[in-house]
Amino acid sequence: MQIVESYNSFCKNRGIFRAVFQNKHKKGFYIYGISGSGKTTLTNATFLQLSDAVRGVNMHFNDYFLDISRLLQKYNYKTLSQKIASKIDVLFFDEFFVESIADAKILSDLFSQLYRQGVFVVLTSNFAPEKLFEGGFNRNVVFPKFSDDIYANLEVIRINTTHDYRLDMRGTNQIIVFTPSQNAAIFDYSALLSAPVGVKKFIEIARNYEKICISNCPAPFGNVFSSKNEDEAIRFRDLIDTLYLRNCVIELQTELQADIANIDNLFAPQLLQKKEFIRTHSRLNEMASNSYAANPLRKQKHLWCEQARIFFENL
Repeated sequence: MQIVESYNSFCKNRGIFRAVFQNKHKKGFYIYGISGSGKTTLTNATFLQLSDAVRGVNMHFNDYFLDISRLLQKYNYKTLSQKIASKIDVLFFDEFFVESIADAKILSDLFSQLYRQGVFVVLTSNFAPEKLFEGGFNRNVVFPKFSDDIYANLEVIRINTTHDYRLDMRGTNQIIVFTPSQNAAIFDYSALLSAPVGVKKFIEIARNYEKICISNCPAPFGNVFSSKNEDEAIRFRDLIDTLYLRNCVIELQTELQADIANIDNLFAPQLLQKKEFIRTHSRLNEMASNSYAANPLRKQKHLWCEQARIFFENL
């Protein structure tokens, strides 16, 4: 991968990060680009470089939003942001997105308070701020104020590449790898993806198991997900996002091993026109590589997620 070159160019020898940290008019970064452009790799490298004196939390946005929704039943926005600011200096959120106008309102109000409390915020996203929730119902209730606030408070940076670096990792290994161990769980496809299972359950699974097997996947395995079963496709997308964050290993099993096909055939073409499914496809290519399971950051990412969970539970 050429991610090291991208990192050096992006950081300008880390000067851009240092400059924004020292700039009182900017409260963090908003980093966006296509799936596989290196956003997570860049921010993970930056998080690793934080000094011991800087209190930080690094987590996936899905985890964060579940915790925030729960805490807002207990505190108002100002009180919650004050409690967060009293315990940490930096918040890293991977894969920031907006799915509803209600979510946008919550995020807009909370981030406004976090900026005021001096919390340094780092967001990664597939979308430019002005493209968040584009075309969504009642979008004008919160936008463009929400995106304008992002530009006013955060250093907005686009990863300017059209290349998905995860595709460089796939080689000849196109099957999701699974190695049996005691720390593994097997779930039936229908129970996990056909039933109304939510992100909260996927997070619970990922917190407890490093290896996940989904049995009885539909066969033939080509175009398992299409507009005909988009609810299942969305659950699968959320599952992969959750497992990827923690570097969990996944296997997809059918009755006949020969039915397992190229990852490119998992999604029907119409789904791959949507950015969220492009991201899932990109991540699956990395998860199918030998280097994924051997990633030295695997245990570190599990630790970060566990630290984030404990942090929000104790607020």
